[in-house]
Amino acid sequence: HPMMEVKSPTGVDLMQLFVSATVAREFVTNHAIGITGIFAYQRFEARGLQAFSDFSSNRDRLTDKEHDVSKGYGVRVGYMGEPVSGICIGASYQTKMSMEQFEYYSGLFAEQGDFDIPANWVVGVAVKPARTLTLAADVQQIFYSKIKAIANPMNPQNFRQQPPILLGDDAGSGFGWEDMTIFKFGLEWEGIVDLPLRCGYSYGKQPIPESEMMFNILAPGVIEHHISFGFSRRMCGGKELSFAVTHALNNKVSGPNPMEIPDQQTIELEMNEWEFSIGFAF
Repeated sequence: HPMMEVKSPTGVDLMQLFVSATVAREFVTNHAIGITGIFAYQRFEARGLQAFSDFSSNRDRLTDKEHDVSKGYGVRVGYMGEPVSGICIGASYQTKMSMEQFEYYSGLFAEQGDFDIPANWVVGVAVKPARTLTLAADVQQIFYSKIKAIANPMNPQNFRQQPPILLGDDAGSGFGWEDMTIFKFGLEWEGIVDLPLRCGYSYGKQPIPESEMMFNILAPGVIEHHISFGFSRRMCGGKELSFAVTHALNNKVSGPNPMEIPDQQTIELEMNEWEFSIGFAF
């Protein structure tokens, strides 16, 4: 829009904390089920979105409102078993986590600031072909399409119809994300005493359609491939020091700007990441 006001910096800050407690029971030898209660805490801030003020149901609760918080709960149920010696299987399902609304951003997210955490399921298997070698694989499905703030597409026609459908409305524009299926493969080698080595790879087709470039400038989750390497150092007294590094390989997605004349402007999103983690168990 040629008359849009642009402010800097523009961006969002989303932090999530999960606290869980699990109860598990072995109902048959080498077969167990468990249930986990999960408490979630989210903290969010948006900056520099004044350009969307004319398209918001509440422009005073759209942007630059400092951090807002929401809390919610969910449940995960799971199974783990070893039907044959050297082969373990597992599966779990986590419910959608219903979160409190971000009241400060009720003019941004669909359903007046609602931002629930999507449900997901995962199924995996681990095989031990040798005493020092473990191979693992799993598949995970994340149901982004069930969360309106994440899944609703951006349709400029919504802003022009009468009455208009604006940001923050139940059918208000979101990020247009689709459900995501992720495949993961891992290997652990214990050929060195007290120093298991690990590596892994995952692939999941990124969830952003080419038609949804505009809003996803704020959340360019376009990465599809991850590779990782790590190890643990076992010490006396049951203590263990672990280290891992993950590289999310560079990926680009491009598409038209839906707020401009068709074929006049293209938006390209690009992202790559490095992640380092260290842990100590005692």
